[in-house]
Amino acid sequence: MNFNFKKIHLPVVILIIMTAIIIPVFTAYADVLIEPDNDFWRKNSNKMKHMVHNFYANGENGYVTFVVEPNSTREVFSVMNGEVVYITYTYTENGVAWGITEKNTGAPDNSRWESGWVQMEQLYVMYDSIIFYEENSAVFTEREFNVEDYYSEGDIVFWTWPGSGKTNFVMEALYIDNGDLPIDILGSTIYTDSDGNEWGYIAYIYGSRHVWVCLSDPSNHNIPAFNPAPKPDLIAAAPPSSGQSSNQRFSAPMLAISLVSLAAMLSLVLIRLFWDKKKK
Repeated sequence: MNFNFKKIHLPVVILIIMTAIIIPVFTAYADVLIEPDNDFWRKNSNKMKHMVHNFYANGENGYVTFVVEPNSTREVFSVMNGEVVYITYTYTENGVAWGITEKNTGAPDNSRWESGWVQMEQLYVMYDSIIFYEENSAVFTEREFNVEDYYSEGDIVFWTWPGSGKTNFVMEALYIDNGDLPIDILGSTIYTDSDGNEWGYIAYIYGSRHVWVCLSDPSNHNIPAFNPAPKPDLIAAAPPSSGQSSNQRFSAPMLAISLVSLAAMLSLVLIRLFWDKKKK
């Protein structure tokens, strides 16, 4: 869609700019649930369950195909196994769980976002801090803490989970004045690793959720990965079948309509040829 910006009044331009600024800030500081642009979701929103995990595509044929709504044969797009899929909501019908995601199916200079549904059994959950929390909750110690009580100098490193080897973000020493933190970083859940180091769980800080800080050594950037994410057991990836692109594959109804149309066109051509031949 092309816009003629000369026809847009100044107040409208200001409103657009303010919206672009406010929405990211609001999203970072509030638990905002983004609603998918999907007709089925809107009609059944009261039956949806909010999802908090990323997944790998893991279809039995090497790819996963998303459809316009659960139980539909109308395909929207496909992704090859191993690609990360962010599921925002799930819907269950007759014991079968479906998940919805959105994907940019247009070229970079002409972006087009489309939503699609897939059976959850065709996805493989990505290990994350939430799964770590669920798996290890039985060994947690509940004790209130403030990171400032453990901090002396340098950066403060926040990790995805204890022993992951991956940082979520770093609060640089440049922004910490004279050893005092700009805010209180509070928590009440502590995990103790095999070396006796304590890790504190932070539910939310600066737009990041479910992060951990090593209370025993909060400024250490080089804590080894003693508990990395397990390697996903995925089916080998393969491009979508039929030799068609993932954005242009035909569903069964579309194929039937195309064949009927082709047959009708051929019939008209044959009738015309026969008629002309008879006249001659």
